[in-house]
Amino acid sequence: MNIYKIKANKYFGGTIIVPDSVRGIPLFTTRTAPPEIPEGHYAIWNGRGWSLTTNAPPVPNSNIDVDSDGLSGDSDSDSA
Repeated sequence: MNIYKIKANKYFGGTIIVPDSVRGIPLFTTRTAPPEIPEGHYAIWNGRGWSLTTNAPPVPNSNIDVDSDGLSGDSDSDSA
């Protein structure tokens, strides 16, 4: 049996094959298969089923403010 991953952003995240004897499924998965996904489209979970969109999944913000010491924060000085 296949179950389908739902990413935190609600976009389709892949297929997981599990034995047919499995009764429950993990959070953020569904037994509902996404539709055929044409090139340039994406499947997004709407809470009840999959919809197709041409909007690409958002890219997580990777801009992290790191000081010269390698730690994030506003101060470069040590407190005594």
